[in-house]
Amino acid sequence: MSQQLRPLIPRTAPGQQNITPPDSGSNGAARQLVSKRKHASTACDICRRRKTRCGGERPTCFACVRNGRSAECSYETQPTETQSQALKRNYSAVDGENSVHRRFIDILRSHPAQDVNDILNRLRGGTGVDELVRHVESGDLLLELSVAPDVQWRHNPGGLLTIPDLLKTANNPYVKSLIYQIKFDQLSSTRPRPPPAGTLALYNAPYHTAGMVSALLDTCQPSKWTNVSKDDELLREILRRYFTSVYVFLPFFHKDSFLYDMARGKRRFCSSLLVNSVLAAGCYGESTITGIQADMVLHLEHGMNGQDKLGWSLCIAAVSSAQELGLFDHYPPTMSNAQRIVRTMTSWALFAWQGLQSYHQEKLPLTSPPSVALPSADEAFGEIWIKYTASHSPIPVHFSSTFIVLAKFRTILNEITDRLNSPVTLQQAMDIDEALIFYRRLQDWYHGLPSYLDAYNVVFPTHFNLQ
Repeated sequence: MSQQLRPLIPRTAPGQQNITPPDSGSNGAARQLVSKRKHASTACDICRRRKTRCGGERPTCFACVRNGRSAECSYETQPTETQSQALKRNYSAVDGENSVHRRFIDILRSHPAQDVNDILNRLRGGTGVDELVRHVESGDLLLELSVAPDVQWRHNPGGLLTIPDLLKTANNPYVKSLIYQIKFDQLSSTRPRPPPAGTLALYNAPYHTAGMVSALLDTCQPSKWTNVSKDDELLREILRRYFTSVYVFLPFFHKDSFLYDMARGKRRFCSSLLVNSVLAAGCYGESTITGIQADMVLHLEHGMNGQDKLGWSLCIAAVSSAQELGLFDHYPPTMSNAQRIVRTMTSWALFAWQGLQSYHQEKLPLTSPPSVALPSADEAFGEIWIKYTASHSPIPVHFSSTFIVLAKFRTILNEITDRLNSPVTLQQAMDIDEALIFYRRLQDWYHGLPSYLDAYNVVFPTHFNLQ
């Protein structure tokens, strides 16, 4: 027979509802339940001074209410902070303030007396120390930029402002324009009138070397509006590039309202979608070897996934970048051997790739063969070694020589494509004599294949691709 024990129930606070414990074995004596006392992470300032037990209630703790105080209690911590977190926050604030004051003292020590008097007058007038430091340091930075060593730009706008002889008439105002006279009309007998003071840099330096100046943009934190990057300085630089390039031609929104709401976290004229769109539109850079190589890789992936038109635009961009870098031209003698090898391989790889794509899409080739000849060494572009489980040593796939053979084949293919799609010869069908010339060249190429590419010896997939 089990012994019936009396249930143990916590008592309630005075004034709360009585609860009768079930099966108490008595006449249902009323018991009051009370919850466990809530632990306060910190006490208010008055309770700390009085050394009174504080419950930490906000805005006024129970102990202060009991003592007749109706004013709000003051706490050293935020509602969700611990004492140690509050100490760290206060330390960071004090350290930042000390840093500002140290910089302010350094400014007073290092600047001329006249500037120091002006700074002190502003301080007496009510200007904050941090604002004065920021103002002086920003002014010094602009001064350093303004007195930087003279930079002589050898900038040529190219054919942008080239005026045909037919339009070089007396009534053409652009012939008399200052930029045309400075940059293009060097043979003119009359010297152009110099531009106004302070604007000479507009004519001597390319536009893309100038940067946007905006105090409002400097206060923005774009990282709060995008997950792409947390580097606010990088994101602000992208926004500056957008506002000085795309935006000045096609302003789709009000810049200042957009930046104002971005800086203050408002969503009336700023949104994550708009910020990400602007950042994407503002991302552009200089042409690079790696960018060209990436375009070819992505072009292949687009083609394999049924996006031929999108991939073709990448091929066009790659060729345009290569021409901008002079990748298809002769290299200067000062270039290192490593640079020569990489540039030669990239130029021929791009030429071969665009030749194949132009042929399949029945388009005019985008470029001619590179001026730099293919190397004669069989391992000029490196080798790839593989090892089968049953083999005792690695086996070469003849990567370099296979690449050279492929480039020679695509050269012939590029000429065939150019003949078939050229606007000059498009209406003229290829006659038998022209076809025989290409046929003999292809035969010569085939008969000149290395022994490992002979039909009897081929074994690797890339070798079958050439047959």
